[in-house]
Amino acid sequence: MSATIAAILRTATEQLLTVSPSARLDSELLLAHVLGTNRVGLILKANSSVSEDQLARFEQLVARRANFEPVAYLTGHREFFGLDFEVSPEVLIPRPETELLVELAVKFAATLNPPISILDLGTGSGCIAISIADQLRDRKQITIQAVDRSAQALAIAKRNSERLGTEITFLESDWFSAFSGLDQRFDLIVSNPPYIAVGATDTSPELKHEPQGALYSSGEQGVDAVLKLCSELPRYLRKEGVFFCEIGAAQASLISERLAGAGFEIKFHPDLAGIKRVLQCALTY
Repeated sequence: MSATIAAILRTATEQLLTVSPSARLDSELLLAHVLGTNRVGLILKANSSVSEDQLARFEQLVARRANFEPVAYLTGHREFFGLDFEVSPEVLIPRPETELLVELAVKFAATLNPPISILDLGTGSGCIAISIADQLRDRKQITIQAVDRSAQALAIAKRNSERLGTEITFLESDWFSAFSGLDQRFDLIVSNPPYIAVGATDTSPELKHEPQGALYSSGEQGVDAVLKLCSELPRYLRKEGVFFCEIGAAQASLISERLAGAGFEIKFHPDLAGIKRVLQCALTY
């Protein structure tokens, strides 16, 4: 007699206990993916068996998870801000802390009079730009552009945008380079740039599976990309506009020090863990 779903999940959970703090959840998500159902479906059919092919596929995914491959890459999907996003190793996996960036951007956009121009720098899967667009569906005269230097990432972002029904213009660009020489300014600029310091050793082994250039290209202290973007704001941000940027833990003081006297009004917004997670930057001249 074939093993039941309940038994299969127990075995997989035991295998993943030393790899993941969410071993049971990981097992459920992987099995639900293989069976084409959801976690509720697994509960309802806990005493049902699966085919040999399904079991083999599931065991392969569990083995890959045991090698620290992220569940999101194994299933090809990740939920963010209530939306389902396609993901692959070509893009960073959307994380819950980044939802704060979207919340702040949407709240600020709601205070603006149309027309409104928004730019997302380093869009990856498109999760930030698409979530903002989704939240602002009822607002008129909003233009959202999103850039990334990776053509593969842009292809994923475009598919996500089309599937979720948002209107966004995607451009291949290294930060602001696509707008160089153009007289174009934005009311709102958002970004989740790389902010892990080069050589950092206290990172999760899962990160080795994510695009390294989107994680570690920020210098020895992890703030190079953030500071570079800030240095270009006077050319691309409107006078009353705002730049929201995700930063790493314990980077707020260093960023404040580096931006002192540069003509910016800055503040930091804490995430649910109390970490100063989002930099808010505006021009004072």
